[in-house]
Amino acid sequence: MKNILLLSDGWRRFIISAWSTGIMQYMKEHGGFSLSEFHSWGNWSHDPEFNKGEYSIFTLPDFSSYDGIIADLTCIQDTIVRSRIAQMIVNSGVPAITLCNQEKGMTCVRSDNYNAVRQLFNHLWTVHGCRSFFFAGSSGEMSESAERKAAFIDCCSQHNIPLTKDMFLENDFSVTTGIQTARLFFRSGSTGSTDAGTNAGKDEPIRPIPDAFICANDNIAIGILIEMKKHGWLCPRDFKVTGFDNLDKAMYYQPQVTTVTLDRERIAYHAMEILDRMINGQKVPENVHTPARIIYAESCGCQTSSEINYRAYLAWQVEDSIYVDDRNERFSAMVSSLDPSLSLPELMQRIADSYASMDLDGAYIVLDDRIGSGELEEGCFTMEHLNLIEARENVPEAQKEPGRLRSDCADKERILEVQNEPGMRPIRFKNIDALSKHLDAIREGSYTLVLPLHIRSLCAGFVILRNPRFIIKEWRFYEFQDIVLHALTEWDTNRKLVNSLSTLREIYYRDLLTGLYSKNAFEPRFLPWLSGELDKGRFIAIFFLDIDGFKEINDTRGHAYGDHILQVTASAILRAVPPDNFTYRYGGDEFVAIISCQNQETIAQSRRRILEFLAQDQISASIGTSYPVLDCPPDQLYSRIEEYIHDADEDMYRCKKIHHAAR
Repeated sequence: MKNILLLSDGWRRFIISAWSTGIMQYMKEHGGFSLSEFHSWGNWSHDPEFNKGEYSIFTLPDFSSYDGIIADLTCIQDTIVRSRIAQMIVNSGVPAITLCNQEKGMTCVRSDNYNAVRQLFNHLWTVHGCRSFFFAGSSGEMSESAERKAAFIDCCSQHNIPLTKDMFLENDFSVTTGIQTARLFFRSGSTGSTDAGTNAGKDEPIRPIPDAFICANDNIAIGILIEMKKHGWLCPRDFKVTGFDNLDKAMYYQPQVTTVTLDRERIAYHAMEILDRMINGQKVPENVHTPARIIYAESCGCQTSSEINYRAYLAWQVEDSIYVDDRNERFSAMVSSLDPSLSLPELMQRIADSYASMDLDGAYIVLDDRIGSGELEEGCFTMEHLNLIEARENVPEAQKEPGRLRSDCADKERILEVQNEPGMRPIRFKNIDALSKHLDAIREGSYTLVLPLHIRSLCAGFVILRNPRFIIKEWRFYEFQDIVLHALTEWDTNRKLVNSLSTLREIYYRDLLTGLYSKNAFEPRFLPWLSGELDKGRFIAIFFLDIDGFKEINDTRGHAYGDHILQVTASAILRAVPPDNFTYRYGGDEFVAIISCQNQETIAQSRRRILEFLAQDQISASIGTSYPVLDCPPDQLYSRIEEYIHDADEDMYRCKKIHHAAR
């Protein structure tokens, strides 16, 4: 069996399921393959830190461990990231193919962009008599747009059309590029009123409108049509437009847009076919083109394509709106369930269950064990810190079908395993392949989708989905993933707030000079501690300590020295009192130590050690003692312990009188 790696980035917030669909079709027909896809959505956000977290998913796989690699790097707009991934693929030495975008050192499989645009150009020239042209496309080194532009330039040369800079606008593949293109021809703020039958209401252009706009994709073409219509210029009456990719918006817009089919499933199938030949040692060309089919329609002056079916499209729109409403309701319930105040295991369990409720054969979450400490790394995973959380169906091996498991069992048994949680054992892996074997994901005909989990640029973990059949319909899957990432970020924010609040509360409960508890901690810290000690049947004693002659020390040697004496006294108390007892500064030069022990001998020993430690620093103190009998209801502990502190205070004054008499 040969294991194939697919690397992909979404088209903005959409997942391009056509790639895996085409590859899986080839695998189904020929057998002997499994597919693992590592997918990100790193091109849509304007937050580079978020995108860094998305692209971290490409640091996970060991490229050299696969038999073949297919990479769709077209949508990765960060050229540094794209170049780094391409270089990693080449360095692996594994047979590799890129989809649509040429990368150095790899075979590229793509639609025949060049010849398709030449056919469009020559059709406009010959059939519709167009003599002036404008090209709108994507900037940068994107091979798709670059090939389409090259064909445009060559056609202009062929027909002796002088090339000028004002014949081009290159930005991206969005509708906005088309709008910007149309605005080049009008004054800012001018808007006409459209009248399809006359030229009335047309804005006067500031430069001649070309006979035809050749666009690198349908989004750009639609943008031109929308903006030109605002200025009273209609297609195909006043100008012609062609697109590329055969998107729904092109087919069902009025006018229907002349376009070129971009059959991604067919391209992916062809790429897998070429990759199979490479794996078997056969030589293949550096560039392999899949024939493109042109659909001539109204926007170039031709008749409406016979492929259009408005009723079927409207029916799909109705069904999709119902589906979206139902999905939004489920998403709303999911958002409510992912409470950031939940413990990490509970939050991850709910997330895993949400994934597993979809049409797939298994959902797994792998987390970095440093997520609770905030020590996550940026943009890169460290395998020794990754632990598995399973949302795993309990299906006997004999009942499993080759290449898939019974999805109706996907929501049954859940095994949650997170490091540093009571009763939980971590499962660790040296690399992603060892993890895949543990999950039994690599089997003939299987498809595994891996997605990043991150808190902006910090790598928190990743999701593994086995045979995710749902993505064929869930091309908006990022909306689900966004909820998960948002929940994880909110949980981390809540964790930081809780930690900060705990730190502030601890500061509030502590005496800043001595570091002992202050009286503010008496009720929230002391009473719970005391209740626990009483439940253990422990013996309780109270020390009330006062430094002898402290006022005189302050008056004669200054307050700074007095503060030093207070700090030394606090240190002596902490050293002498058994650990895990309660000590606090009562006020001024008075301290209280409440001791839990087995017998009075420990009490006497602690009292003696305090005085000995103080004597070493030539400090004299008086210590009063009381022995509470706390056979009272819990709600009376506070008042009763105050009484015994008062008794220890009285005993301290008796000791002080003895000290004065001795002097």
